[in-house]
Amino acid sequence: QVINMALILEDGSGLTNSNTYVLEVTFNTWLSDRGLTLGSSTPVEALLLQSMDYLETLSYIGCKNTQEQALQWPRSYVEIDGFAFPTDSIPKQLIDAQMQTAYSIDQGANPMATVGQAVKKEKVDVIEVEYQDGTISQSTITAVNKTLSKILLSNGYSFTANLSI
Repeated sequence: QVINMALILEDGSGLTNSNTYVLEVTFNTWLSDRGLTLGSSTPVEALLLQSMDYLETLSYIGCKNTQEQALQWPRSYVEIDGFAFPTDSIPKQLIDAQMQTAYSIDQGANPMATVGQAVKKEKVDVIEVEYQDGTISQSTITAVNKTLSKILLSNGYSFTANLSI
């Protein structure tokens, strides 16, 4: 049974039922403009929702406009590059970060994935892998970190993802 996932776009009005800052058509245009293609069979809606799961865990500057709004944005008391940001808008940085994160998830770098040990040695017939003690395998997605840097609180959050090869 196929479940139809409904994306409900936050347009800056503080909807109580929104679940995304980006719709499929915008994401597809973003991919096309950059010459990127999705590699998995995961539906685009699922990728966008998974990226929202991550973005909603972060600590942003300013404060939510209302307690009832579903998502972290829109926000009040926000300055970007020294200018007051409108309380009824969604920053381009956040929209771009949602698309970058969705694409990264598609490519196997999910910031919400469980992080395991780094492989030190493993043995399969003649192939051997051994896990290094006290280490984890992570990849930092620099583009997402840089995109969000102007709207995150300065608390050291960064996008890291477990990559299994």
